[in-house]
Amino acid sequence: MGTFGKDIRALKASSEYSVLLSSGSRFICPLFVALFIKVQDSNSSFGVIASKKVGGAVSRNRCKRVLRVCAKRVLAQLSSSFSVVFISRKALSASKPGSILRFEAELISNLAALS
Repeated sequence: MGTFGKDIRALKASSEYSVLLSSGSRFICPLFVALFIKVQDSNSSFGVIASKKVGGAVSRNRCKRVLRVCAKRVLAQLSSSFSVVFISRKALSASKPGSILRFEAELISNLAALS
């Protein structure tokens, strides 16, 4: 069991990312883009992408760290299983630590509506 009360795994294979990037539903906000698909599996999964457009290595790593925590919090609060990819936007690298919480709550409500 994961540290957040249910099994949550990280996406590893390129094919897993490809499926979400091509056919996933989108949630777009100023700080990130989330692509998601409801899965029949009992385990939720997530991936994080931060391109060089976001900034240097330090900025990209900070964005990925923030989005990993966000992904775990979002998936832990849902009753259904989802695969989600978070794509960082440049605004996330300059944002305050708590600014992502509002968009996180919107994403949870959107995913809960699909459950």
